[in-house]
Amino acid sequence: MQGLFGSQRQFVDTTQTVADEAYIKESILQPEVRVVEGFGQEMPSFIGILSENEIQSITMYIKSLSEQE
Repeated sequence: MQGLFGSQRQFVDTTQTVADEAYIKESILQPEVRVVEGFGQEMPSFIGILSENEIQSITMYIKSLSEQE
């Protein structure tokens, strides 16, 4: 996950976006919505499993990994 935050993500449907807070949250809750090119749909949804605070903590952790580069 190092380098993920702020990076450009290319999806199987040929769209792309920058990995920001909204993208990370969507990927945790609805991973099937935008599948990154080169990856399958193996990740489960965490809807109802993780709280908003837990999602924010995960996002902050991912962001911190990119800041360490």
